[in-house]
Amino acid sequence: MKNTVAVSYVQGGSMLTGTTSTSFVVDQLVDVTTTWQDAKPVQAAAGSAAQTLLFRVTNPGNGNDSYKLVPTALPASGSDFAVDQCQLFLDQDHNGIRSANDPEYVPGSNDPVLAAGDHMDVFVLCALPSTANDGTFAQVRLAATSNTFSGTPGSAKPSAGIPGMNVVVGMSSGSSSSNGTYQASSVSYQFTSTQRVTDKSGGSVATSGSHILYTLIVTADGGSAIGRNLVVTNPMPEHTTYVPGSLTLDSASLGDSNTDSDAGDFNITATNAISVRLGNVPGSASPHTITFEVTIN
Repeated sequence: MKNTVAVSYVQGGSMLTGTTSTSFVVDQLVDVTTTWQDAKPVQAAAGSAAQTLLFRVTNPGNGNDSYKLVPTALPASGSDFAVDQCQLFLDQDHNGIRSANDPEYVPGSNDPVLAAGDHMDVFVLCALPSTANDGTFAQVRLAATSNTFSGTPGSAKPSAGIPGMNVVVGMSSGSSSSNGTYQASSVSYQFTSTQRVTDKSGGSVATSGSHILYTLIVTADGGSAIGRNLVVTNPMPEHTTYVPGSLTLDSASLGDSNTDSDAGDFNITATNAISVRLGNVPGSASPHTITFEVTIN
């Protein structure tokens, strides 16, 4: 950085000027911040592998720097659990989404190099133990440390940074860490089926021509996870024929074709079977009731 002062004045009818300059080299500030980017704990099933947490490493200093990354699975505490088999991947696409293009991080080989003010997203992938209980938590810490210099804030190292520049450690001490959280989550469903026979005379004799009303009840177990794209399929029992237009979901009629906009069909999703698409069903959902009728051949 250079500063120049100029002075102009008149003496004996002549304009005279004088200048003087001072300069100094700005030290390189070494700093780093690490932040967990997920908005809430990442839910994953017990026993699942390669579950992803998203972190961001930022260089708030004034020069290029590279950083060593270290993940640490924190020990279990109380009823919570600890993960293992943690790996790191660098967000090569710079979009915050894990993809096949993102390389695995190898310490000392591809330490992220960041310009001043730049950042790199880092994916931490860990495995959950099969013994993790629903609703319990585990934490993983990602630490980033400057390869240039680290130490007490304000400490300096001559000519350690960009060529010709001294290095001064910022408020992070040249090292920063942040914790991310997993939540073990599960959900399961119970299915019950009942039937009611009505014969032609209004009785309950199962004979040719009698109608059978089937009632299926789907009940979630109260787990913390969400079952996605849940579909209930029930083939027609032997020696029976489906009664067209008899399919319902939670007392609402469903069409038999897949050209309508409702959740049900007959003989389309599965051969000679009713199918009802319940969509995403959380463990806290109320039971769903499906009914349909058949005629005994």
